[in-house]
Formats: sequence, structure tokens, C-alpha cells
Amino acid sequence: LMIFGQGAMRCHPYLFDELQAIQAPDQEQGLKDFDKLFIRHMGHLFSNLLRVKLFGITRARFSGVPENANEFSRRWYQRINLLSAGLAVTSDMALGILGGDLKRRELLSARLGDVHSQLFIACAILKFHSAHARTDEEDAHAEYALRHALYTAQEALYDFYRNFPKRTMACALKWMVFPLGRVLTKPDDNAIRTLGGLILEDNPVRKAFRPFVYENDKADDPIGRVETT
Repeated sequence: LMIFGQGAMRCHPYLFDELQAIQAPDQEQGLKDFDKLFIRHMGHLFSNLLRVKLFGITRARFSGVPENANEFSRRWYQRINLLSAGLAVTSDMALGILGGDLKRRELLSARLGDVHSQLFIACAILKFHSAHARTDEEDAHAEYALRHALYTAQEALYDFYRNFPKRTMACALKWMVFPLGRVLTKPDDNAIRTLGGLILEDNPVRKAFRPFVYENDKADDPIGRVETT
């Protein structure tokens, strides 16, 4: 409710202003303002619909990425673009159909909040990754975390469509965002085993964590015994 419900109204480019226009003391001017905002709102919605359909068909392979994106981060940014467009269209449609009832359907709004949160996490991972010198160990950890975050966001959208009360609209949205099916799979066992092996070796990622945890290499200390082993 806090992540999506409160933010949906304030962050939407037109919704809050439309409601303000409806409630304006001068009703005649308010209706004129509302008409202008509503037309722009519809243009915004159809632009997003076209964008998400194009991204869905191409898997966002030709979408724009930040200038500092490298060969590792480029594809991840494009997947974020696809899921972000999917979230924008899904939110607009849900708000248009359910209105204020979307807040009361907390499981539905929570899933949209999950998508938003995981996209934010994925962006933070890419930002953190770009601030360090690239190594195989850094890439392995970043790829696992990114795949986990974006897979979770993807599944939250699928769960939203599966539980949306207007089945025809839910199927249409799902087809628009994921016309070719799921974009991501969750991390496999090999990725988990890779990270399990890396945490037992001295590498840049492990060194980055060491200043934040208690460290002791003495054989008579419990932590030291584990480290020595």
C-alpha cells in the first residue's frame, strides 16, 4: 500500500492533476482543465501501449540504455525497460478499471509494489556494479542478483494478471507485455554453486564485504577456526 498505493497518485504525470481539476471551486474552468489533462493522459497511455507492445515483441533489444552501459549491463537495462513499460501500462489500466478499489485489493496493489521494488533493486545493483572494476567474480554476483530481482518482478506481473478480476483485460495486458512468454528464468543451480564456491575464496567481492563483518583468523576463535578451515 505504501510503495504502490500512495505513490501511484503522486507520481502519475496526470492523475493527481485530473482529480484536482474535478474538485476545483470553479467547475466550468475545472472541466476545461480536466478535458485538456484527460486528452494528454490518453495520449500518454496509448504511447505506453505502443511502447510496451514493441518492447514485448523485440524483448526491448533496441531500447535505449544509459551512456555508461557496457556489454554486461546493456542487456539488463533493456530488460528493465521492458518490465518498466509493463508496470506503467498495467498500473494505468488497473487504476482506470478499479479506481480507488485497487487500494482495497491489497494483494493486487502489493504485487505492483513488488514490481516497482524489484526494478529499483535491479537499478541499484547495476549502479553498484558500474562503480567497481569489472571482474569475473563481480559479474557472477551481479548476474545472480539481477536475475533474481527481475525474475521476481516478472512473476509479480504474472500473478497480477492471473488474479485481476477483469479476465479479458488481464489476458490482453499479459499478451501485450509478454507476447513471447516469460523473458527471464530464475537463477539455476550452477549459478548458486558458483557463488557458493566464490565465498570460500579470496576475491574482490569477498574483500568488499570483509570491512563490515567481524573478522578473526586465530585458531582459538570460533570465527578464526571457520576462516582457517
